[in-house]
Amino acid sequence: MAYINIRGAVVEREFSGGKGFAIAEKFEDREGNQRSKPFTVWFDEPRELPVGTVADFSGLYSDKIEKFKNDKGEDVHVIRRSINSVKVDNEVAPGGASAGGEAETPW
Repeated sequence: MAYINIRGAVVEREFSGGKGFAIAEKFEDREGNQRSKPFTVWFDEPRELPVGTVADFSGLYSDKIEKFKNDKGEDVHVIRRSINSVKVDNEVAPGGASAGGEAETPW
């Protein structure tokens, strides 16, 4: 596995009793279009991380290619990106107030 650090990602939803969160890395591509790359982050222990929180996430990266059939019966492949044993830094709650991020360094 590789170690990854994503800066300024936005929390989009919570699941698995506070152990899993969908986050998105937002960026501008070469043509100036706004893009988003989704990740799932997994914590060892449940935690509160409100939707809309912006933070830096780091941990062990893995991806998985999944295949399914769409409504037209065509095969579709998607990449599911996950970050395990996550550390959070520079956490800012929705509305701009500091959410008391862990300020942990990797490892």
